[in-house]
Parts: sequence; C-alpha cells; structure tokens
Amino acid sequence: MPAPGLLGLRFVCGLFALAVGAPLVQDLLWQRGCFAADAGGRIEASMVGWVVACVGVAAFAGWQPSGLPLRPARPWRTLGLYAALALPWWALFVAYARGLAAAGMPAVAQPQLLYLAGADFGRPMTWLFVAGVAIAAPIAEEVVFRGYLLPALRPALGPTGAVAATAAAFGFVHPLPLALPAALLGAGFGWLAQRAGSLLPAIVAHAAHNAVTVVVTVAWPATLDYLYPR
Repeated sequence: MPAPGLLGLRFVCGLFALAVGAPLVQDLLWQRGCFAADAGGRIEASMVGWVVACVGVAAFAGWQPSGLPLRPARPWRTLGLYAALALPWWALFVAYARGLAAAGMPAVAQPQLLYLAGADFGRPMTWLFVAGVAIAAPIAEEVVFRGYLLPALRPALGPTGAVAATAAAFGFVHPLPLALPAALLGAGFGWLAQRAGSLLPAIVAHAAHNAVTVVVTVAWPATLDYLYPR
C-alpha cells in the first residue's frame, strides 16, 4: 500500500479536481454560451463540469492507485448491507430535516434534486445528468474519500478513527445543513470499505443510494416536500 503521506497528497489532488476543477469547467461552458441562459442551463453546465472532473479523478486513480484495492465484491450482499444501513438513515434524515424546520432553520433541497424533479427525459442532457449522479459521483467521491483519505488516516487514527474522520470530511464538503446526514452516510460507506478491505462495496452502496434518490425524486417529486419541510 502507498505511504500515508503519499495517499494524503493524492486525496488533496482528487479533492481539488472535484471542488475547483468542476466549477472551472462549468464557468467555461457557461461563458461560451454552451447552455441555455436560465437556471436549468446553469445546472446542466454544472453537471457537465462535475462529470468531467469525476472522469479526471478516475483517470488519476488509474495512474495513482488508492490505498484500497478494487477486489471483487458480492453485489447482492453489498446491497443487502446497504439496505440495512439506509433504512435507519432515511428515518433519521426525515427526523433531522423536520427538527431543523421546527427550529426555523429548514434544509433546502439541492438544486440537482429540483432539476430531477422536473427533468425531461426526452433530452440527452438529462440522461447525462442521471449518469453523473448515479455513476460518476459515487466512483470519484469514493476514490477520493475512502480510497485515498481513509487509508491515509488509518495508521495514525486506527480503523474506527479513520472511518469517523473520513466521514466528517465527507460531510464537511456538503452544504452545511446536510453535513451531519452526509457524514453518517459516509461512515456507512467507510465501514463497508473497511470491512471488505476493498473500495468496490463502498462504490456499489454509494451508487445504489444515489440511484434510489434519483428514482424517488423523478417518480414522486412531491417527496421533496416531505423530505425538506419548511
């Protein structure tokens, strides 16, 4: 396995690509008038930028491997473990969102979810958007956080501490009101990766989570009003 310091450097490079590279591509496309000059066009430009950055991270991981191998995983077992984690997570998320609303600090649905709620699947860009959410994001984010950061922290913090610290970092890069639920979700992904000694279960579970979110949002848009009460 690569040295922790080298993995930490790879984590910084991957995070930079996602946090800085994606917005730069988005702004370039927007300034060149590649997308409609409205909110939908802005979201589509952001997703193209995100997909480009995610592909860059995947290519970087092929050159600079993560600290966890992509060992074969039993997908149905992984999905079963994800379901066991996801059901209580969704219950906690609903309670958390309602608690924020009751305190006068309601969480707001992410623009990507609002886009999906009214998406037109007759447009190719919508399918790219779905692929970005359900495939590109899980691969790139798991490479960066569970592939690079988790094993980089493990020698110093131990298995449990590394999972917790990585989950906290994962939550921190999400919008503030959603940081805690994202961190809990990241802890589940980290546990799956740690348990299997492989990055693949975390990628499968992350992709399943995002895919479920996409399907529910597209099929039942009113769910957003339930999940994000005001």
